[in-house]
Amino acid sequence: MIDPIQRDGVDNAIGFSIDGKLHADDYRRIIPICEQLIEDTGELRILVYLKHYEGASFAALFQDLKFDVSHWSKFKRIAMVGDKKWQAHMAKLTDLIMHGEVKHFTSDEMDEAWVWVSS
Repeated sequence: MIDPIQRDGVDNAIGFSIDGKLHADDYRRIIPICEQLIEDTGELRILVYLKHYEGASFAALFQDLKFDVSHWSKFKRIAMVGDKKWQAHMAKLTDLIMHGEVKHFTSDEMDEAWVWVSS
């Protein structure tokens, strides 16, 4: 499940909290939110909180890939927040292949993550 999260005073970025396994329906719910952010700001600044991430279905990965490819140039910053070592490695790998910047933060650094992603 994925739920949007907002930060008071931040209107140029959106956050998403992931709890469990992601499914295609999760992406169908959040894509309009991301598209609205692009319409409002011209770019994507996203904080992803990997709270209890348990992977994604193939259909969810396909939805993600489709969105990423069609909005490739709009990605500005992605803050990945999570406490597992593999999540830090995933952020580094994602940074190599994404158009915008990707940076990892621990859950204790959530405030810093919001500042970074929105600056």
